[in-house]
Amino acid sequence: MMLEVMVSELSYDAIPNFTAADCLRHLGIGRNEFIDIMNKYRAKAWILKKRKATIKAMLPSSSVFKDIDYWWDVAVGYAPEEELKSLSEVERATLEYLVSAGTRPAGQLDKQTILTLYKRGLIYINIPVSNTDLIAVPPLENFVMNRVLGDYFENLLYNVFVSINERTTVEQLAEVLQTDVENVKQAVSLYIRLGFAKNKSVDAMTSENTQGKTARWHQSWYQAQTASPSSPSPVFTRAAESAGNPAPQVDPTSADLIDDTDGELKNKRIGFVFDSTLTAFLMMGNLGPGLKTHAVTMFEVGKLADEAIDDFISELNKVTSTGNEGEAQSYAEHAITLRETMKFLRRNKAIKVPNVDGGLDLLRCERINALDATTRLRILQKNYSLLVSMAPIAADSPPVSTCSPLIFGPHIPEVNSLWFRFYVYKIAEAGLPSVLYPKGSIVQRLPPMFDDAQRLSVLAWQHEAAVVNRGQVLSLLNNKLRTSPVLLQVSSYTNQSPTYIDVPLPADDDTDEAASSQPDAAATVWNESNISRHPAVLKLVSNLGLHRVCGYIRMVHVDRPDNTTDAAEWVPLQVSYGVPLFSAQLNREVCERIARRGLFTAESQAAYTTLARQMSLRVLDFIALCQQPRPQLAAPITLTDGAVPLPTTQLLFHDGKLFRNDDF
Repeated sequence: MMLEVMVSELSYDAIPNFTAADCLRHLGIGRNEFIDIMNKYRAKAWILKKRKATIKAMLPSSSVFKDIDYWWDVAVGYAPEEELKSLSEVERATLEYLVSAGTRPAGQLDKQTILTLYKRGLIYINIPVSNTDLIAVPPLENFVMNRVLGDYFENLLYNVFVSINERTTVEQLAEVLQTDVENVKQAVSLYIRLGFAKNKSVDAMTSENTQGKTARWHQSWYQAQTASPSSPSPVFTRAAESAGNPAPQVDPTSADLIDDTDGELKNKRIGFVFDSTLTAFLMMGNLGPGLKTHAVTMFEVGKLADEAIDDFISELNKVTSTGNEGEAQSYAEHAITLRETMKFLRRNKAIKVPNVDGGLDLLRCERINALDATTRLRILQKNYSLLVSMAPIAADSPPVSTCSPLIFGPHIPEVNSLWFRFYVYKIAEAGLPSVLYPKGSIVQRLPPMFDDAQRLSVLAWQHEAAVVNRGQVLSLLNNKLRTSPVLLQVSSYTNQSPTYIDVPLPADDDTDEAASSQPDAAATVWNESNISRHPAVLKLVSNLGLHRVCGYIRMVHVDRPDNTTDAAEWVPLQVSYGVPLFSAQLNREVCERIARRGLFTAESQAAYTTLARQMSLRVLDFIALCQQPRPQLAAPITLTDGAVPLPTTQLLFHDGKLFRNDDF
């Protein structure tokens, strides 16, 4: 296969993920080796008639595979006569034994002989997996991040990846995925062979351990036992430590893992939901090779289990926020706040989450959402008592929407869209001058409210904003409108960049008192110490129930040379739900408020459930009112799971009021 790819001069990315990992394991050819061989071949391109022979000579003549475990089964494959003639007496005797005895555990035979026969293709390996086996996925080593084919078995591999739980048997896993248990066994067997998973149900090899077999293990396996793939991963066995900064140690039998109300040991965890942006920060930030391994696991598997968190925290302890500049500083700060968030959520008795064992899993929202809706619901309900989202979730990553378990984050996809920004402006009766154009619009001139603006923000649907001068905005705006709706907002009226203040949530539960005692808005200079009493903030807290959620309100100040009223220039930009990771100070304030207000208690969760449902309905009603009325006989719009309806008419927000296209 590798030879054909090279002869066809295809790129390394053309090899699917799991196939590329298998090639690396058997041939020792990864991305760098592939490129090196192709460069050497192209240097000999004049030998065109011998293209295949030239490349074949550069490839390994035999497999470099050497990781085989004692409990794996071996059996005779295809053994041509000419190959048998070149075998040693020991190799021939081993092969004859397998012919007569049939499939046997590799540990009953000489290890080096088995490896030699396997590399010559005379025997094959089968990795037995039973219905009751428990499987663990440590941080991925030697995983190749290539293209995804999207065929049935590859989809199954990824679904099993994100669904594997060390406390769930293979049979239970098949039930959760609603698929044949034999297919799940095949997927798990492949993971183990590639080194991506461990079978926790297999004991370490000892002289008395025969795993139900009739013979003792061959002495050669004891000599190589320390290098065996079955050796427990250090991630699951060692206490997490970093240089001079040990991670907190937790006794798994401590009272933190037990609910005192009924004395039962709980078996559910908290799930922290993140998006691909976070894994990109961990991989691109050059924060350490250990972190990159965990980031690859978080991206490809879609989950980092609690058993690996100690090691992950150990690697994060090595990250410092000093000596970094620009984007590198942002990457480091995200890593540090992620570490503190995990410490806060994991085995923290102070947050009083019911029905949890104290464990914490990290879940990538894109991978979770790739599961079909019923499978996703079964997995989340089986394993998690509570979900907490990072904030903000990227606009192009649909949040995990579920009522059971409850999620503290965007509870419906619309809350993570531009629709919610306009809803916030309408509720607060304040916001930046804004226009939302539907896809396909052609804008010939800008609305008069932008005449005084110097720079404008152009935000395409599910993309990052681009800030440009007003004179250049029309060409960029019309170009983006060809493919998506676009939000146009004022960014600045002068050369000064806008100023932001983030108000941590949950808000204090004294909205009425604050409203009655709020300072004179026109005479107040707003800052971090008093912005929570701003009229727009108080309206949002009251109408959105922001004393029962975690997240932040981002307030923005845009200078206007002709305006002397500071209050009129402080307006909400957006409300984001979840735990922020981009600011250590904001993260700390949000976490402190969660613990102080008992946000995750059973009583608070019940109140939040009612609040989330009511607000979801109001947001959906708002979107329906903002859309262009459709003809009665028109075909209904069908949306995929998690999709948000696109705007069908222009929306304009100005001077505290929202207008639809036919209103202005």
